[in-house]
Amino acid sequence: MRKILNLAVLMASMLCSGAWAAESLLMSVNLGDNEAINSFDTQQNYQSLASYLTKAVGGQVKLVVGQNTTTELQATRTGRYAIIIAPAHVVGSALKYGYEPVAKFPGTNKTVFVAMKASGMTRLEQAKGKRLALPTEDSLATYLAKGELNAAGLHLKTFFQSVKYNNYQDSALFSMGIGQADVVAVDDAVARKWLAKNPGVIVSESQPVPALSIAVNNKIPQAQQDKIKTALLQMKSAGQTQLLQQMRVAGLEAADRKDYEYVSTLGYFTPKLLAGATVITAQQAKELMDKGVPIYDTRVEHEYSESHIKGAISLPYKEKSAKEVDFDVKADAWDVGKLPKDKNAPVVFSCNGAECWKSYKSAKVAVENKYTKVYWFRGGYPEWKAAGYPVE
Repeated sequence: MRKILNLAVLMASMLCSGAWAAESLLMSVNLGDNEAINSFDTQQNYQSLASYLTKAVGGQVKLVVGQNTTTELQATRTGRYAIIIAPAHVVGSALKYGYEPVAKFPGTNKTVFVAMKASGMTRLEQAKGKRLALPTEDSLATYLAKGELNAAGLHLKTFFQSVKYNNYQDSALFSMGIGQADVVAVDDAVARKWLAKNPGVIVSESQPVPALSIAVNNKIPQAQQDKIKTALLQMKSAGQTQLLQQMRVAGLEAADRKDYEYVSTLGYFTPKLLAGATVITAQQAKELMDKGVPIYDTRVEHEYSESHIKGAISLPYKEKSAKEVDFDVKADAWDVGKLPKDKNAPVVFSCNGAECWKSYKSAKVAVENKYTKVYWFRGGYPEWKAAGYPVE
């Protein structure tokens, strides 16, 4: 019995730390859809980094070069890698699954929408019904492009006549140059290089996000995490000039979770506007409520029971459709019949913050049912509570 207990303790210890022993730390490197950098270059350059970190940590760091960003995103969910070096959207996703950012390459990335000057387009809204060209579906440029369209309440399937994905960003631009696309979304640096030689114009752009970034799995011992972070941030002072040259940087910068707030939520958050409805703040919601306008809390029953805006009416939106602007309302269940019979009466919809789609969908359904004074309290319960307004 004692032997069995000792074995159990040993196995538990291995699960907590042995699986992440220094001699078996896997480091994944994925440089995104950069046509100028091939896997052989990456293998050569980052093997040197793996060797450098092996010495710093005191155990072997094994290099894994990734070419498929979708696979890398899946791997972060399972915690397969101890260290990941990847574009900002991969690191932003990894933060939800137990990774912590430790360093980032200098500079930022952003996506821009480009059109030919001859098209006459100056705003993204003018691209309705046009042909869009994008890099691969899992690239950072495409991720940011889709996120910005979503935030604007637009959707690829309905806004554009067609959407074509390309293996490389340069290929997407080339397709527009030969008349196969009307607007292209690519990385800002790639676009400006192309614009220097071609008659085009930027019609919209995303917010900037961190450049290539490095994160560590917080399941590995804290001492190892600290050694990895220190080693990365002190490469220049440690005399690793040649290694930095191989990585094409002068040095690495410290990173923290705030750097990835935007990119980690992009694509998950609701749009910032809704046609036919007015987006309001907590103060505006309170002013309307003080005038007798009903606020409908569309969260599930148990959330409402735990705490809600004082005086709010529970009207749960049972959501099964995708979290996107052209969601399939037939997949959901919501009793619009509980709204006022007078469709000119003002109504306010709220749920659990900007990442909660229930109030967005409720407001959109109300608009589609001919309600003329629809108010969408996008910030919902968290914003109301943060403002210090009464809850119950």
